[in-house]
Amino acid sequence: MDCLILNADGNILSYFPLSIKGWKIAIKMKYEGKIDVLYEYDIKCRSQYLDWNLPAVAMLKKYKKPNTRVKFSKYSIYLRDNYKCAYCELDLKNCMEMASIDHIIPKSKGGKTTWTNVVTCCIDCNTKKSDRMDLLPKIIPKEPTIWEMIEKRKKQIIFVYHESWLQFLDWDKKLIVKKYKK
Repeated sequence: MDCLILNADGNILSYFPLSIKGWKIAIKMKYEGKIDVLYEYDIKCRSQYLDWNLPAVAMLKKYKKPNTRVKFSKYSIYLRDNYKCAYCELDLKNCMEMASIDHIIPKSKGGKTTWTNVVTCCIDCNTKKSDRMDLLPKIIPKEPTIWEMIEKRKKQIIFVYHESWLQFLDWDKKLIVKKYKK
């Protein structure tokens, strides 16, 4: 039972990862007075002194400034590159076990782990390239903006655990997978 967390202005706090918290963290935030619960599941959380429904959507009481830079991570690299191998352009969305990260200038040759030196790569191309520097990717990597990444995230499937989430998510209806009972 996940809880969608909204900023104090009613907007999604983060798109990637989507600002959802597990029910235990959401209950703790409610108990500490950090959130107001807007929608709840029909499932109770009981303790010796408290009896609460699990939160489905909650809003922060204090406004949190949204991130303006993309956090560097493996997930962000895959998303930036649209889950395609930078060398052979193989679509890796449905076979993530074949996906890896490749350093254009290998670490063994002084290459750094930066936005401009790292690309998504299939295992075959990564093995073929090894620590060579003569193979260049078809796509030149760059640091993405937060807005580019949000748009890319909105083109992916999203799992929705409570019907109330739909009014806050600006997603294509074909990409929404409902994980709740009507």
